[in-house]
Amino acid sequence: MLAAIRIFPGDPEVLQELGERYLEAGVFAPAARYLLAAYEVDSSRIDAAVRGVFALLKEGRPDSAAAVGARVLGANPGSAPVLLAAETAELAAGRPRKALALARRLVFVAPANWGDQQVAGYAAATVGLCAEARERYERAATLAPAQASPRDWLARLRRGPHCGLAADSAAGGAAP
Repeated sequence: MLAAIRIFPGDPEVLQELGERYLEAGVFAPAARYLLAAYEVDSSRIDAAVRGVFALLKEGRPDSAAAVGARVLGANPGSAPVLLAAETAELAAGRPRKALALARRLVFVAPANWGDQQVAGYAAATVGLCAEARERYERAATLAPAQASPRDWLARLRRGPHCGLAADSAAGGAAP
């Protein structure tokens, strides 16, 4: 595959494929580099940019991921996958209010997606908006009655201070 990069150095398909292979292997720095290069060459490869943002997060670079997410979002403001990636990066970078704003946009763009409703619920809970978090989780539970996760998060909201997140953190829980 590296030979293909030498032969076709600016080919977005080759760049993305190489990035995907590194991602599958768990080698996140080159994965992010090649996936984002594919997007730079061909801005219609939004999936490459989104996966590049998540590769940066896996690499432990939330601020870089947030910066890339914001840049890609600027060019694709109505893309649910880009909004999700940008929201996740902002939350990981320690900017929950910014993440909540993005999560609200996400559920506006994709109101029928239970997973996006759950992401918005978690973002609301991180800033202490328990009523909004409850509303988002209830909506997620309505949209996906077979899924246990929204109901589990509703139960966590009732557990204690800070919308139940303090108790969840102490128990080693993770974001949806």
